[in-house]
Amino acid sequence: MPAPERTFRDGARAGLPYAGASGVLALSFGVVATDVGVPAVAAIVMSAVVFAGSAQFASIAILAAGGGVGAAAAAAALMNSRFVPMGFAVGPSLKGSRVRRALEGQVMVDSSWAMAANGDGSFDRRYMFGHTAVQYVAWVLGTTLGVVVPTLDARALGLDAVFPAFFLTILGGELRDRHQRQGDRTAGRAGARRVGRGADRAAHAGARHRAHRRRRTGHRGSAVVSAGAVVSAGSVVRAGAVVRTGTVLSAGAARRGAPS
Repeated sequence: MPAPERTFRDGARAGLPYAGASGVLALSFGVVATDVGVPAVAAIVMSAVVFAGSAQFASIAILAAGGGVGAAAAAAALMNSRFVPMGFAVGPSLKGSRVRRALEGQVMVDSSWAMAANGDGSFDRRYMFGHTAVQYVAWVLGTTLGVVVPTLDARALGLDAVFPAFFLTILGGELRDRHQRQGDRTAGRAGARRVGRGADRAAHAGARHRAHRRRRTGHRGSAVVSAGAVVSAGSVVRAGAVVRTGTVLSAGAARRGAPS
């Protein structure tokens, strides 16, 4: 029996820890963006539209190094290219036309994609939506806080370590789910083997019972045949005796009645 599809609320509840990490990471982005001269409104709009931490940090790094907008956009596109195969994977689980599925695919982020996977190639779309929604709110709010409080020092607060820690958390959750799925498969195979052994034992017991019944039936048949042979032989013997006796009597009577 397949597991029931997880809901939007389930995804939102499971996404709260990731939302906290996203908020801190967005706070770091807002601080770094204002440090390199990005206007506050532009940083907030970028977080609301792009909503991709690795792409945003890559583009900000290019701008901070003196690169142009084209180079920054190319770096962001390269960082987001991972979503192409991820989108192909999640596409069959989305609903509606191609346009609708393309729009729904924009909701996908790394953690929601990984956590919404069922392990059989399918995804719980509502769970993914809820997982992403709470992170989106935290991302935009964190960026806003980072740009309105520019005196924060991201490195002094250790915010530069949040980004790798975020992806390590995703990896850990995926490894735990994979281990659990492997355990489920192992338990299923063990159960199948137990059922198979039970079926083999039942088949062997049935075969022994049928062989025993055939042997008993064979003994009874032999007894019947033997008894029939005895009865038939006795009848023949008795019939022969009668015939022979009658013949002797007839012969004797004939001799006595014959004239001398």
